[in-house]
Amino acid sequence: MHSFFKKYLPFSKAQMQEFVNYRAHAVVWVLMEFMFLVLQYFIWKAIYDNSPNDVINGYSFIGMITYVLLVRVVSSLTFVMPSGYISDDIRSGAIAMNLIKPINYRTQLFFKSLGDIVNSIVFFVIPITITLVIVALFVDLEMTFTLPVILAFILSILFAFTIRFFIGYIFGLIIFLTINSFGIFQLRRAIEGIFSGVIIPLHFFPEWLYQIALFLPFMQGLYVPIRIIMGNYETNLDILYALLFQAMWIVILYVLAVFFWKKVVHRLVVLGG
Repeated sequence: MHSFFKKYLPFSKAQMQEFVNYRAHAVVWVLMEFMFLVLQYFIWKAIYDNSPNDVINGYSFIGMITYVLLVRVVSSLTFVMPSGYISDDIRSGAIAMNLIKPINYRTQLFFKSLGDIVNSIVFFVIPITITLVIVALFVDLEMTFTLPVILAFILSILFAFTIRFFIGYIFGLIIFLTINSFGIFQLRRAIEGIFSGVIIPLHFFPEWLYQIALFLPFMQGLYVPIRIIMGNYETNLDILYALLFQAMWIVILYVLAVFFWKKVVHRLVVLGG
């Protein structure tokens, strides 16, 4: 186990160091996240001010603001881009060297993603959490802080991170076949944006579209942990079922990732190097 972490932790550290080296990029990213929050606040304020109902699809205005804040927190805790790493490696030719090294390429990408998450926690999650605490002093945010819910939320975040990693990894493997990474990035972003709940809560969807979302993995990487910490599950048993469903998707996506890797690795075309 020690040798395992000794082999892969340097990839996490290198990713963290690279982010710090580009301080201007980090500052712009954090500012964009906060500007997006402000924009979301005024959009939803206008919607609720012009609505005859105080509650829309089960969300009050305060509930919606809580949701928007949690979307940014959970997104930052689970946002990974293995498809971006794969694309960069193919373009630079580095993937040829990575594949002949005595390391597992998927595990390497996983630890690089962990480095990104640490950066997200330091530069965004902690500031936004402090913001949440300050807001909570003046507004009764719709969140639940019982011990079972907090523990379930933490476990759900770990599951969500793993699910989003495998989704990104599988989309990245498609680049082996198409070379056109831009199209793959846009496709993934569009599908995740619709079915993860990052744009609007999935309960705002028409019933038929909501039922489709339930059978896809994308909501497991964002919507489920948010619903847990907002206390939307009625009983602890409901939370347990939600966690088991996430665990099931991890197994399914892992199997798919292994299957696709075996199918595409022999068709790799290296562009750089």
